[in-house]
Amino acid sequence: MSDKEKGKYSLKEFFNKYLDYIGKFTLVNLIFAGIILVSVTLLFFVSSIAGEINLLILALIIPIMSPFIGGLFHIAKKLTLDEDLNPVKDFFAGIKPNFIPFFINSFFVYVITVGLYVTFQYYRAGFDSPLKIVSFVFTIIFTLFFFNFECSALTMLVCVDLRISEILRNAVILALGGIVNHIKTLLSLALMACIIFTGIRVANDPILGIFVFLLPFCLIIPALSVYIVVFNNWQTIERIVVDPYREEHKSELREKEQNKQLEQAAEESDPDELISLAQGDPEEFVYVGGRMIKRKNVLKMLEKTDKKAE
Repeated sequence: MSDKEKGKYSLKEFFNKYLDYIGKFTLVNLIFAGIILVSVTLLFFVSSIAGEINLLILALIIPIMSPFIGGLFHIAKKLTLDEDLNPVKDFFAGIKPNFIPFFINSFFVYVITVGLYVTFQYYRAGFDSPLKIVSFVFTIIFTLFFFNFECSALTMLVCVDLRISEILRNAVILALGGIVNHIKTLLSLALMACIIFTGIRVANDPILGIFVFLLPFCLIIPALSVYIVVFNNWQTIERIVVDPYREEHKSELREKEQNKQLEQAAEESDPDELISLAQGDPEEFVYVGGRMIKRKNVLKMLEKTDKKAE
């Protein structure tokens, strides 16, 4: 990675980007926290009707919130890739296009989360055999792999235009690669969790403890957590997936960019002027819309203009 790329993904750049939008991100967090708190309250109510707190019911918060998590990933992607960003507007704009893939994914996460919870409850009874120790180690490895897989897959869903099968295949590769970025993500999220739970323990009061938890959750945690995931994972995705694709399809991408520039120039230019400039040697360069292009490309611009007119 070049010095320029390292600077692009430095800790300083990470915070500079986030702090530029911290006010609007706080509003997004409040909206997200409000939705999740209402949803959790309703799930607790439904669970209490069954006579006890039911894990299967409470875990439904995962599919319920999945579309809104898609909105958070959308704004985190725009912030990471330096795209024009309006956090509140883009949060809602990111829900619809990501609704189906995030919702379907949430049911796999739901099943695996419940399964892991039950598994870890089983291990709490103690390790009375070597086989149980081996299975516990395997469970830890699987949990870390699944976390890395999810972070990579969801980041690719919002950042790159690939088929689902390609995203899943690449997510497996990325879950095993980019270990440094995965560790940074895990440590960052673990640090936030430690700070909050330390605050709850220091508070030593149930009411104050709830306040210590809710304040950062409502103001900071949702958008910042997703931004950490996307910012770290995109570095690996860009190196392993995007850059090789760009290199392999360099000529196609250059042609697409050229066509895009031609379309823009055609929209900005007078058709009569284009007709005049198209006369002459096709290989000769002429000045159109602030760009130097060949006359043969002016003909292409005219063709595009005629097709739009039809």
